[in-house]
Amino acid sequence: MLRLYGFDSQLPFIVVPATVGESHLRKKTIRLAIDTAASNVVIPYEVALNVGCSPSKSNQWIRITAGGKEELAPKVVVPYFECLGFKLRNFGVVCYNLPESSTIDGLLGVSFLRRFEIRINYPQGYLIISDEVNK
Repeated sequence: MLRLYGFDSQLPFIVVPATVGESHLRKKTIRLAIDTAASNVVIPYEVALNVGCSPSKSNQWIRITAGGKEELAPKVVVPYFECLGFKLRNFGVVCYNLPESSTIDGLLGVSFLRRFEIRINYPQGYLIISDEVNK
């Protein structure tokens, strides 16, 4: 099945909403930029904490490059992640706070994107995404 998703082609990047949650009661919707240079999905620390994760207690730390410098960021498993109409359970994300001046909350990286075939029509402002190709 193919899904159509519209976006604002006037922005310098494609911004999509994503919902991170522990349950239907404890969830948060955030704005992520599609970033094929990011290996992982990146969400703010606060969002991870709000859905029951403990970034400071993570046993997996990932090297990320932000603002031209390398930093370590914790990777946690969120119980529920939904983006572009697809729901994933127990999905690994990296916790990192982008600058407060940022218009986005995080990044939609390859750890999510590689699961799908995605076609982008930038001039028309839409993308077409398939069901998961590697279930």
